[in-house]
Amino acid sequence: MRHKFVPHQSSAHRIACISLFRSLLRQCDELAHTTASHGQPRSSPFPSAILKDIIRFRFRRDGDPARLLPRTAIANALQTGHEHLALLRNATIGDPPALSRLITLLKATSDDLAIRASWATENGARARPMSRTLRYRLRHEHEVRSKTLQTPPVDAPLAAHPLPASELSRQRRVPHLVVTSVGNIPLLRYKTGRAPPWMRRIVRQKQMWMTRQFEKVQEMEYVRGLGYWEDEWEKMVWTEARRQGCVSKTGQLLKVQRHTDDMPTWSWNEAFGDSYSFQAAAAKAHLWNRFHDKIRQHAVKGWELWQIVKREKWLADREGLPQRVASAVRAGQWLQEQLRAWAHEHGRSFPEGRSAKESKALARDAADCGPLHVPVEWSEVVVERERPAYLRQMEQAAREKQQVRRPVRHSLTNPGTKAGGSRVPGEARRSLPDGHPRAAGQRDKAL
Repeated sequence: MRHKFVPHQSSAHRIACISLFRSLLRQCDELAHTTASHGQPRSSPFPSAILKDIIRFRFRRDGDPARLLPRTAIANALQTGHEHLALLRNATIGDPPALSRLITLLKATSDDLAIRASWATENGARARPMSRTLRYRLRHEHEVRSKTLQTPPVDAPLAAHPLPASELSRQRRVPHLVVTSVGNIPLLRYKTGRAPPWMRRIVRQKQMWMTRQFEKVQEMEYVRGLGYWEDEWEKMVWTEARRQGCVSKTGQLLKVQRHTDDMPTWSWNEAFGDSYSFQAAAAKAHLWNRFHDKIRQHAVKGWELWQIVKREKWLADREGLPQRVASAVRAGQWLQEQLRAWAHEHGRSFPEGRSAKESKALARDAADCGPLHVPVEWSEVVVERERPAYLRQMEQAAREKQQVRRPVRHSLTNPGTKAGGSRVPGEARRSLPDGHPRAAGQRDKAL
């Protein structure tokens, strides 16, 4: 099977190109130094900087894999490079044919660059028109990005709904209460029309926040398991320190190797800190509190949105009553005109038979006119404004938690308790060896 040659993946090809490139640059410096040492002025026809720029440009352009992909093209390019290297070496030793040929190549390169620059200037002055497809695509992307990144309007807060009929530009539409599957986020949606892009962005951000909180809780559960083994290692170190007499009964470190005399003497709690599992459990409890607070906020907002839906439905029925009455009147007038025309055309006995044939239409129109009951006076108390019992219980529990909650201070006497003696949720009580400074808190609490 023939092996496919890939230039930029071949080490031999890379080494050959790098060696040729460095040899050409080195020979340019030698050529400029030789012409200056032979008594020629500094403005030599072979400036080193210009030659190096030409070499770098050709290597950069020919280094594109799409230009020199065939093996014959690569071989011809390497052969041309070695020929120019030999030309530079001959010009360095003062060979007249080599010098004249090098001057000719430089002049041809200069003329070519001048032609390219003039062509670029002429074509750059005329702006190329943008295609219609590209123009529409850029406009669409700009509109979508601007609509997605915009914020909700501040002139229509949620408390202002339902809006009065004077502020509506069309007939009132009743929204529907929708709850997302991730995060239980309540939303109001309408049957017609799409939701604004900023609403989808806000819902996506809230769902990502809920997901990250839950992942952090799982991570803290894993860290708590690691902290348990850290505490076990600390208990073993404590037991060994007591056996060797390095710790006093009060938990003071007795035999500590000091590097300086002014180092303070630490106690066991100050040196090793609190329980690792306790810190992980406290962090997990804090994350769970934030998670449940957000769920409670979503529940309260969902109840408020449901009150808005009921109020919108009542207002739609009240505002749509004149339209329904007018529609029923128009339907009755149309029936009377049809009966009058049939009676005039076929005689008075024909409408009775015709009405029997059109019984379905008459029944349907009668069913439409049946629910049109105009009450004597409207009751403004449409929905019960009192909050449900489960919401009152959740809000009461949140207020009590805010009153009882204090800054977390890690207990040095018992790694499984907070300040004040309250146990961390889910923290298992572990027995510590006798003489441990944290075991004193457990004995005092047990007594």
